[in-house]
Amino acid sequence: MGQITEILNKWFSSLKEADPDCYLVGGAVRDFLLGRPTKDIDLITSKPEILARLIARDRNAAVIAFREGTDKECVRVLDRDEPEVYVDIAPVRGLTIADDLLLRDFTINAMALKIGPCGKPGDIIDPLNGSYDLKNQLIRVVRPEAFFKDPLRMLRAFRFAADLGFLIEPSTLSAIKNATPLILTVSSERILVELIAILNTSHSTDFIKMMDKSGLIDVLFPEVGPMKGCKQNNYHHLDVWDHSLMTTGHCEYIINHLHKFFGAVYESVINNLQVGNRLALLKLAALFHDVAKPECRGNSPRDSHITFYGHPERGAEIVASIASRLKMSNQHLEFLCTMIAEHMHLLSLSRSGVKTATLMRWFRKLGDNIIALIILEMADTMATLGPDSKLAEQDYFIEWSKKTVTAYYGHIKRQLERQDLISGKDLIALGMDPGPGMGMILKQVRQAQDEGQVQDRDNALLLASNLMNRLEAGVKDPEVGIQDQK
Repeated sequence: MGQITEILNKWFSSLKEADPDCYLVGGAVRDFLLGRPTKDIDLITSKPEILARLIARDRNAAVIAFREGTDKECVRVLDRDEPEVYVDIAPVRGLTIADDLLLRDFTINAMALKIGPCGKPGDIIDPLNGSYDLKNQLIRVVRPEAFFKDPLRMLRAFRFAADLGFLIEPSTLSAIKNATPLILTVSSERILVELIAILNTSHSTDFIKMMDKSGLIDVLFPEVGPMKGCKQNNYHHLDVWDHSLMTTGHCEYIINHLHKFFGAVYESVINNLQVGNRLALLKLAALFHDVAKPECRGNSPRDSHITFYGHPERGAEIVASIASRLKMSNQHLEFLCTMIAEHMHLLSLSRSGVKTATLMRWFRKLGDNIIALIILEMADTMATLGPDSKLAEQDYFIEWSKKTVTAYYGHIKRQLERQDLISGKDLIALGMDPGPGMGMILKQVRQAQDEGQVQDRDNALLLASNLMNRLEAGVKDPEVGIQDQK
């Protein structure tokens, strides 16, 4: 019984008399049978408040009443010493435990474990043969009507399948197809939670494709419709939507094999992608990086070559609308927009001859978002396989990307995080009046610092003084390098 026995003992060890109808239900039973760790502890009984107070009496716990959904009064027993540890207790729906289980979403979640004296695990109640579906790795809806009662369950079906590596059985898929329009009746916040959970799994692209076949993608994201069948130029072998799916797949492959691509710094890349749902949002950016291509599609007047001028900038606007519709935070919206707007710039920056100053300005502008953007453009390049694409150029860009990420964690990030060597107060001390010129000089000194041209305060002050002299002499752009001081 492992973890389940430990959890039940934690909460029930002092209750020597068993509640005759107390059961552990939901994901905890499923995870127990799969041998997976569990977080959610949900109990059902005929008298939730009485059981909650008995548990709390012998522990340093609080009892909090809340409502789940619209028709279920529940109580939460909260460990005062560990507030993140709690048990939710709900009333049995119907006359029997079987009645309650028949009202749940999927068969793998419609099992119950009887709890005996002192929390001793008893028999498993499985009226819908959920253990069979667990063994055969199937997601099966309890009743097709379940999707009409709560349409979010359609997304949950794909989330469970993606998380567990299961298949959604055919009749359940058919029921989803019949109910897809109802997903729009669900709050954006609930939809976003499920989408992020799907994207956080290691093989989410496969399930996005399944969602697309079910019709859910078109309902959730009408922006996808024009992407389907939108022919591209000869650099591509797929239409815009299939290219976007392929890009998402390559993005996921890179994420799943970070050690292969980034070697000694791969742990730093992992840590980067674990910040603020960046990993899931990166995949979403891959899915919509070319969302504006249908709108921006044109033809060159010279040779009728298909063009998509301005699609990154327009794409950022469209993605901002999608993010707002999903009620994303401003931070997540800005991340997505940055990914879309900047995704074409890397190819030009990777070319030989680009100045260090140009690269450093770009690093400073993007900060830690640079890692996700590099992975996105690597995936985009890998998914661009038309007759005019050149394998040697793709290989060059992939290698440049690897070296750039290594350099970022090797020294560039440290350089960018160093404090400014001088401030506006120093310029005032040198005799400069506050104004636009001050900001320009501070920016150029910082740029020289980032490039390693100035490494101490004295040299920074000397450079600032020279820049001030050039500005006073009427030089319109008083840019000067450290070499001009020698």
